[in-house]
Amino acid sequence: MNRQGHIISLGLSVALMLAACANAQPRAYGDPDDHAVPARNETPAPAAPVTQPGIPETVTNIDPEVLYHVLSAEILGQRSDYATATRMYVKAAMASEDPEIAERATRVALFAKDAESAQLAAARWLELEPDNPAAHRNLAALALREGSMIQAADHLGQVLDYSSEQGQAWLLITELLRYARDIDGALEVMSKLVDEYPDDAEAYLAFAALLHQKGVEDQALEEINKAFDLQGAWPEALSLRSAIYQDLGQLEQAQEDLADAVGMEPADEILRIRYAELLRQMGRYDAAQAQLAELPQDSAVLVQRAFVALAAEDHTQAEEFARQLLRFGEDRNAAYFILARVAEERGDIDTALAEYAKIDDGRFYPQAQTRAAYLMAENGRLDDARELLRRLRADNVDLSEDLYLAEGDLLVQSGLENVAFDLYTRAIEEAPNSTSLRYARALLAETLDRLDITENDLREIIQREPDNAVALNALGYTLADRTDRYQEALALIDEAYRLQPDEAAIVDSMGWIHYRLGNLDEALMYLRRALDLGYDPEIAAHFGEVLWIVGEHDHARLIWADALERTPESDIVQETMKRFGQ
Repeated sequence: MNRQGHIISLGLSVALMLAACANAQPRAYGDPDDHAVPARNETPAPAAPVTQPGIPETVTNIDPEVLYHVLSAEILGQRSDYATATRMYVKAAMASEDPEIAERATRVALFAKDAESAQLAAARWLELEPDNPAAHRNLAALALREGSMIQAADHLGQVLDYSSEQGQAWLLITELLRYARDIDGALEVMSKLVDEYPDDAEAYLAFAALLHQKGVEDQALEEINKAFDLQGAWPEALSLRSAIYQDLGQLEQAQEDLADAVGMEPADEILRIRYAELLRQMGRYDAAQAQLAELPQDSAVLVQRAFVALAAEDHTQAEEFARQLLRFGEDRNAAYFILARVAEERGDIDTALAEYAKIDDGRFYPQAQTRAAYLMAENGRLDDARELLRRLRADNVDLSEDLYLAEGDLLVQSGLENVAFDLYTRAIEEAPNSTSLRYARALLAETLDRLDITENDLREIIQREPDNAVALNALGYTLADRTDRYQEALALIDEAYRLQPDEAAIVDSMGWIHYRLGNLDEALMYLRRALDLGYDPEIAAHFGEVLWIVGEHDHARLIWADALERTPESDIVQETMKRFGQ
C-alpha cells in the first residue's frame, strides 16, 4: 500500500475505520517517525468483513463528535491532507476517553511531522493510560528532540518501570538516545538510568552500546565489562564487546569474543559473516573462508568469499566465485567488479576497464567508475579520467565531495599540484563546510609552501569541530615542523593527544614537538611508543633522527635500514639519512 496515498491500513470502508477506532489496537497509516515507538504487545485487529459494509454493533456508542472527527481525519488522510487530518485526530483525542484514539492521534501527528500536535496527543494518551510504556516512549522521543533532557529522563524511567521486558526496554531507550541532539546530555541521561539498576546486566549492555555509537570506546569497554561481571558471556554482549575492541584496535580480543559468540549461536548468519570479515581484516584468509563455507552459498556469501580471495591474492579463486555469481544470474554488478579487480591485479588494464564499464548502477557503480578513472590516469589518459569523474559528479551530487577528492588525488599523482589546489578551491566554494575538502587542501597547501592556507583551513575545521583530533594534530605538527611557534604547536598536539592518546600519528607529533623543544628524553619516549603503535616510515625517520642527535648512531642506522627495507620508496627516510651523511 502506498503510504502517501492512504492514511490507514484497515481498508477503505467506513465499517473498517469505525472498527479500528473502537475495537482494535490502532495501526499507523505509514511508518511512524524514527522516534515513535509502537505500543507494547501491539497486534493487528482482525479485519471486519469487507463484504458486509456498515457500522459494527460494537461502535454504536461512540460519541457523535468523536466519530465525526475520526471519520473526517481518515478521509482527509486518504486525500493526503495530513495537516488537517492531524488537527481532526487531536480534537477526537481530546474529546474521547478512549486511549486508543489518543494513541492513533499521536501516530498521525508524528507521521505528519507535527511535533506540537504529537505532544498534545501523547500527553492525552498518557493521561488516559498513565502506565503505558509506549506513551512514555513517545513523549521521551519528543522531549529529546527538543533537548528537554530532564523530561526525557523522567519518561524513560517510566518506560523501565512499566515495561514487562527489561532487555527490550533498554534496547528501545538506546535507540531513542542515539538520535538526541545533545550527545553529552543523552549520555548523562543513560548514566543516571543505569545507576538506578546497578544489578541489571542489560542496563550496562545498553549504556555500552550507546557509548560505542557515540565513539566513547574506553568507557564503553568499562560498562560492557560490568555486564559480563553480572551475567557472564552471552552472544549480544560478546558481539558488542568485539566491536568495541575493534574500534580500539585490539583485534585479537575482538576475534576471541566473536569466536565465542559464533560458538554460542552457530546458526546466526550475520554473526558469522561479521566474524569472517574480522578474520579477513586480520589477514587470516583461510579461517575467513572456512567460516563463510559454513553458510548457505547464496550470492551475498559468494561476494564475501570473492573479496576474501582478492585480499589473499588468490585471483583464480576470486574469479571462480565471480563466475558462479554470473552463472546464478545474481548480483551481476558485484561479479563484474570482482572480475575487474582480478584483471587489475593481473595487469590486464583493458579487461579491467571493460568489466568496470559493465557496471551501470548499484552499490559498486561509484567505486567502479572511480577505479576506472585511476586506471585511465595511470595509463596516460588523465583527461579521459577527469571527464569520467566530472560526469559521475554531475549524476551523483551526493558523492561530489568524494569525487572531487578523487580527481584532486589523480592530479597530485600526475604532478599537477597547483591544478589540484585550484580544483579543491572550487569544490570548497560549492561546499564551504566540507571537512574532507578543507583538510585535503590544507595538506596540499603545505607541500606548496602556502602555510597561510594550511593554517586557515585547519583552523576553520577546528572552529566547527573542536574535538577533531586529526585537524588539531595536523595543525600542531605543521607549526612544529615548519615554524618556530612551538608552544602553540604543543598546545594543539596536547589536545589531540588527550582525545586520541593511542593514535600513532598523534603520538609521533608529541615526540616531534618535544624534539623541537629540546626535550630529547620525552621525544624518544613518544617516538618509540608511536613506532610500537603503528609502523610508518615517517615515524621511523623521526625516531632515527632523534637517536642520532643523542649520539645513538648505530641504533639510528638500524631503524633507518629497517625502514628502507620495509618501504624502499620512502622519500622521507632517504632525505633524513642524507641530512646526516648516511
